[in-house]
Amino acid sequence: MELPRSLISLRQLHYLVAVADAGSFTAAADQTHVAQPALSRQIAILESQVGLRLLDRSRNGVVLTEGGVRLYNLARSTLERLGSIQSELLARERKPAGVVTIALPTSLASMLVPQVVRELEARFPEITLRVEDG
Repeated sequence: MELPRSLISLRQLHYLVAVADAGSFTAAADQTHVAQPALSRQIAILESQVGLRLLDRSRNGVVLTEGGVRLYNLARSTLERLGSIQSELLARERKPAGVVTIALPTSLASMLVPQVVRELEARFPEITLRVEDG
């Protein structure tokens, strides 16, 4: 599979979303902590890469064109997905902690709890098991 010569970057998608949400390059530059000329240049490069004008520019700010709306929706969705992937990966890195309560009949508790407690202590030392009669 041959890749295109110039790929759209996640940074460019982030900038497009920021500009569209802010309604101006100046406000988006402030929000993204990027110099306004650099932000404008990245959007211009993005427009060149996709072969579409993405924003209508005026003294009052910017508005997405029809093609801009399509790319904006794709960009926002992509960035949200990537954010959820990152959150999920970070959550898996964290070790479970806290109190876990289970309810067991007394007859089962006496047989299962010692084994479960040993397993929990070995695998999840930050979990406290609380067993209730159920």
